[in-house]
Amino acid sequence: MNTIAARLRRSSGQTIGEAIAALEPSEIAAIGEEYMERTRPFRQTGKPYFVDKMPGNWINATLIRLALPNAKMVDARRYPMACGFSNFKQNYATGVTFSYSLRSIGEFYYDYWRFMRHFDGVQPGAVHRLLNEKLIEDPDGEVRRLLAYIGVPFDDACLEFHANKRAVRTPSAEQVRRPINRDGVDAWRPYEPWLGELKEALGPALEGWES
Repeated sequence: MNTIAARLRRSSGQTIGEAIAALEPSEIAAIGEEYMERTRPFRQTGKPYFVDKMPGNWINATLIRLALPNAKMVDARRYPMACGFSNFKQNYATGVTFSYSLRSIGEFYYDYWRFMRHFDGVQPGAVHRLLNEKLIEDPDGEVRRLLAYIGVPFDDACLEFHANKRAVRTPSAEQVRRPINRDGVDAWRPYEPWLGELKEALGPALEGWES
């Protein structure tokens, strides 16, 4: 979807919001069809659901909502200091350019938080919010609420994800081999004296991050 959105910006010479507003219904439908075709290599099992968990998907929430009206959007959120520190210490291979500066990480999170508050206001109920800290405290309850939103039945295997032997090729490869735990919740705290730029850039998102 990032590729499609970038093309829209280039071809129109407008902001992405302006470009989306100018689209005809047939063009929106074509974008949805293109997305499904471009993701086909990742959907080879015949399963009825496909998860696209790119961290920057929130930027394209408007386009996703229009072009993929049956998509279920989940806002998986974490306490901003913990989230920011985790991004800063992760050496991403490519595509996460904001993660090399504490200030830019904070600004990125703030923009995300502000946009999702706006999106909730204009499209109430379109996004399911899952807070990492609540998931840790009540995995059974949070997983059941998530599955109810998606429209699939609960399965005990959802709580035993770490026992799944399939290949994982993301930075979270090590975490998914372990049960849900609190190890990362306060990992940022010993480094708090050096995280001032992150905290400053987060601004009001630091206090209002859950909403």
